[in-house]
Amino acid sequence: MWVARDKNGKLNLFVVEPPVRYSENGCWLCEAYDMYGVHEIDQNLFPDLKWEDNAIEVELKEK
Repeated sequence: MWVARDKNGKLNLFVVEPPVRYSENGCWLCEAYDMYGVHEIDQNLFPDLKWEDNAIEVELKEK
C-alpha cells in the first residue's frame, strides 16, 4: 500500500498499486482508481508528507 498527499492536502491510501503524480491537476492517481483501490484517509496522518514528496509505501499491521 502507498500513501500520497494531493496538492490540496487530501491524503489517499492506494491499495492495489503505487500512484503517479499528475501535476496539471494536483493529484495522485493510479489505474485502479475505483472504490476498492483508493481510499481517502485522515489528513492529519503523516503530517510530514507533502505534495512535493514521493508516495510512501506503508504496511498495515494488526494490533
